[in-house]
Amino acid sequence: MKKFYIILYCIGIIHLCAIGVSAQTISFKSLLFDYGLIYEHVDKIEALFEFTNTGDAPLILTKVKPGCGCTTADYTRDSVQPGAKGFIRIYFHPRGYSGYFTKTIQISSNSNVSQNLTLTIQGLVKKQNSDIENTYPYEMDFIRCKNPSINFNKVDFKTPVSDTVYVYNIQDTAVTLEFPHIPTGYRVEVYPQSMLLPNSHGIIIVYFDPQLIKKWGNFYDKIYIGFQGRHNHYRQKISVSGLIYEDMSKLTKKELKKAPKLVFDNTQYTFDTVMQNTIVTYSFSFTNKGKSPLYIRNIKTGCGCTAGDMAKKEYAKGERGTLQVTFNTQGKSQFVSQQIIVTSNDPSHQDQTIEIRGFVKPKPEETEEIKEKQ
Repeated sequence: MKKFYIILYCIGIIHLCAIGVSAQTISFKSLLFDYGLIYEHVDKIEALFEFTNTGDAPLILTKVKPGCGCTTADYTRDSVQPGAKGFIRIYFHPRGYSGYFTKTIQISSNSNVSQNLTLTIQGLVKKQNSDIENTYPYEMDFIRCKNPSINFNKVDFKTPVSDTVYVYNIQDTAVTLEFPHIPTGYRVEVYPQSMLLPNSHGIIIVYFDPQLIKKWGNFYDKIYIGFQGRHNHYRQKISVSGLIYEDMSKLTKKELKKAPKLVFDNTQYTFDTVMQNTIVTYSFSFTNKGKSPLYIRNIKTGCGCTAGDMAKKEYAKGERGTLQVTFNTQGKSQFVSQQIIVTSNDPSHQDQTIEIRGFVKPKPEETEEIKEKQ
């Protein structure tokens, strides 16, 4: 009988040993990550913890729980096979912090050796120099700038112009500025070079040549900025605006006497009552009563429902021409009026306004609806 119990005891020991062989073990190179010095303005900064399953059964992370809301995590969610590696990425958001910090992250797994572990991140958060923030109040990812917009105001259509945007690299590493898809008519340079040195000043110079584009009057463009090969479209940009016109303030009396003169036969047309959705067309006749060629620079309508068209844009001394205006009454009702601004090289009236107006009768069903609402 004694021999029988000895045999059972040995069998139990062998069985327990067999169970112990099939186990999963999580092993980290380090449970601590030190960020060193980081700046408070950074959106988030990553710490990578890699581990290995040193056992001989699949390892599964069951919980990765950061200690506070300033820390988020991403990790390997599939089972990690024996000998394979996994990861845990911790993201720390330093905004609002100042000085030294220590944060912990609780880790749980099906490891038979260490089911619960604690990861630790630490570092020193430094606030950006307040003088720099005051001088460069606008933050644009890796840099700060004084003003991310340029207003050229009035730009003579024959005269190229330029302006500057002052920037500062707030990083401890160099930052390369890129400008993908620069609009037509623009050229951009960075001084002293496109790669801004750490914690240094720079200048973005924007050149604009109005003769390279077919625009007149108000304009608004965007120059997008990319950093280190990352093109952050629609986020970081320089806004550029202005008004393209023809400067005639320096013309002499002799030049003014020889200047062109745009004279319309009439500047207003009133159409009879029309049904809604009718397209009204009228031709405004004009004459160049000056002594030099007349150039029509631009035809600007008040909305998309109105369009103006000319057969050509240059008229000799005494030559007549017509401006055909088309007005679509779709969606209009009651008395309506649309204005068209004609810009020319006539120094006495560079911008002349003509008007088309009249009464639009709503469709019968729309008239009934209006009455019901009343």
